[in-house]
Order: sequence, then structure tokens, then C-alpha cells
Amino acid sequence: MTGFKNTLCIAGATIVMLGAASGAAHAAPPPIAPQGDDVGYLQFAAVAERVNLTYLRDMRDARWLRPAERALVVKAIAAKRSTTMQLELELALGADAPQPGGYVAVFPKNALRTRHGGLERGVGLQRLIVQTLVGGAPFVADPGTRLLLTRVVSADTAQLSMLHRLTGDRTVGGLPAGVDLDVAGQLLDRYLSQPDAPDQENLP
Repeated sequence: MTGFKNTLCIAGATIVMLGAASGAAHAAPPPIAPQGDDVGYLQFAAVAERVNLTYLRDMRDARWLRPAERALVVKAIAAKRSTTMQLELELALGADAPQPGGYVAVFPKNALRTRHGGLERGVGLQRLIVQTLVGGAPFVADPGTRLLLTRVVSADTAQLSMLHRLTGDRTVGGLPAGVDLDVAGQLLDRYLSQPDAPDQENLP
């Protein structure tokens, strides 16, 4: 089975798990009104997607990318920029939205120096995002929030498949295991720093 088909399997199962109805695409989306733990998952997604975009931009400039591979990364960046998901995540959170000026994504200077290290860094980040949001499915109470997070997971499983394609890994996988939100937040914090902090390498 190809990486593309593998992505469809994971994304499709995730959408079912998150509760997106099959006819939702033809109906008006439910309003987003996060309740309780929903806010935490939206905040995680909002920050993680900004970190993810930073990774893609840095990877685009990696010297070891072949021209066809660089085109895939450029396409992924364009897809991130063209979607309204980031804005929707922040609008859904309102006053609880993380302020983009309050943090910056931090990667070690040598994180993308080698092909293996650069791709593994991206695979790890993508898995963290997908596993956290899938793991949160049973705890998301608001249908509108659930549908928005479904879209985030679907987009990121496609990016994860792209990274696996670049690594040459065609292993067929099932629905990823969930990650607790508190644990995921601690792992994501390792990618973040204060804007005025001195240049640092806070990732192993």
C-alpha cells in the first residue's frame, strides 16, 4: 500500500473517531463554542500549527533536499498559508488564544543539517500533533470544536505521509495512539522560547 493510501486510512479513521458526520461537508458547519477541556486542545493546536509552519519553512532551505522534494515542501507551505484553520483556531479561543508575539519556535541550529535528523524532527512533531488531537477526541465536548480539530488532523496526517515518503518509510500504520494533553504540552514547550531570549538550542 502506498504512503498516499496509508494517509487516507489514518485520516479517515481519525475523522470517524472525532465524530465528523459523513454529510457534514454539505451542511452548514456547527458554531464553535469550546467547553472545558476543548480550550486546551484548541490552544495546543494553535501553537503547534505555528511551530509546524516554522519547521516547514526551515526545511525548505535544507541543502539535502532534491528539487522534486523541495517542491513538495513548498506545496505544503502554500497549503498551510492558504487555509483559514490557524485563524479559525485563534478566533475560536478569543481572549484565550496564545499571542503569536509571546513565543517563537526554536530549533537547534544543526537540526536540519542532515537528511535523517531533519526528517526525523518533522516526523516527531507531526506525530505529536496528530496523536494529541486524536487522544483528545473523547474529551472534546463541542461539535464545532471537534470538526475544526478534525480538519487539523486530516491536514497533518497528509504532511506526515509526505515526510514518510521522503524518509522512504512506506510502512502501513493504523490509528495512532493518543498522547495526554499535559504531556503533549510539555513536549511542545521544548520547541518554544521567549522572543527576547538569547539564541539557544533547547532541544536535544
